[in-house]
Amino acid sequence: MPGQTLRFDSFVDLVESDRVTGAIILDRDGVVVGRYEKKDGSQAVYNALLLGRHR
Repeated sequence: MPGQTLRFDSFVDLVESDRVTGAIILDRDGVVVGRYEKKDGSQAVYNALLLGRHR
């Protein structure tokens, strides 16, 4: 998977703080991928395993 691997709770924290700028759910893989805004304002690519899914 591309980008930084986030724990699910870290992904949720980014969503709740309106820092996720894009997200695509890859249901077959049980992963969400996209971009988020880092604290310095730059963009980063991430992937996060959905709860209850195993790779």
